[in-house]
Amino acid sequence: GGAAAAPLLVVNLLVACMGGRKLRPSGQDVGALEQGQRGRFDVALPALPGQEAGAIGAAFNRMVGELSRHIETERRAVRAETQLSDSRELTRWIDHHIEQERLTIARELHDELGQSVTAMRSMATSIAQRSAGRDAQAEQAARLIADECSRLYDAMHGIIPRLTPLVLDNFGLADAITDLLERTRRAHPALALDAELALGNARVPADAALALYRAAQEGITNALRHGEATHLTLRLAGTADEVALLLRDDGRGLPEGGPPRDGHYGLRWLRERVEALRGSVTLENLPPRGAQLAVRLPLAPESP
Repeated sequence: GGAAAAPLLVVNLLVACMGGRKLRPSGQDVGALEQGQRGRFDVALPALPGQEAGAIGAAFNRMVGELSRHIETERRAVRAETQLSDSRELTRWIDHHIEQERLTIARELHDELGQSVTAMRSMATSIAQRSAGRDAQAEQAARLIADECSRLYDAMHGIIPRLTPLVLDNFGLADAITDLLERTRRAHPALALDAELALGNARVPADAALALYRAAQEGITNALRHGEATHLTLRLAGTADEVALLLRDDGRGLPEGGPPRDGHYGLRWLRERVEALRGSVTLENLPPRGAQLAVRLPLAPESP
């Protein structure tokens, strides 16, 4: 707006100058000046007669050339911002539908398959009890089935939290992170794991809470699988304006050139998920060893 106003002023001054000096502009001159007065700066004046008029015309041409480039740069910036906004919305849409599908699968596993496995285990246990002392082979087979049902039930309940954190919907981010840490401790008894959860009164929307949970999940998995960490420190802090997750480990750190290839897509999707919420993700090595994952998400102010 302001950048375009100055050339319009110069165009008007040039018109006045040509009129005051009794210069007779050609049809091409008039056309260029009229275009400039209407805000069109992709035109140029031909060489004007006389030293003073020629200098003014040359200056005008340089000015409109610079302004044309400036306007085009602004247009490209607007188009890029629009495309970025569309990309963020697409990422959020895809992410939402993936999470909904995960939630559906998790609930079906919990409700349908879970009940079926429990029923089979009960029937197998009952058969084993009735066969005791009468049919050793049937009793052994029934107990094997019951044991396998127990193993399948435990494996299924290990899969469900990886598909979707049901505790997140029911109890919130802090409890979901606590549950994730407890499961990590049980799976890795030798791991030293420190945590500080200080969300305070921060109101974390569901999409931001899910992104932070997935960040913690991805960070812990990578630290143990790729970094061979023995000590993890997790910090979750919130203010009225921002919520941040910080995860540090004492593992081998990031290899030269970035994260390992088999962990690349998880981190890339995490970054896209967070950036779609206008947040940031940083992953860097720590001296003398280890790595740090930092995720920050802005919180929208509450409506008055």
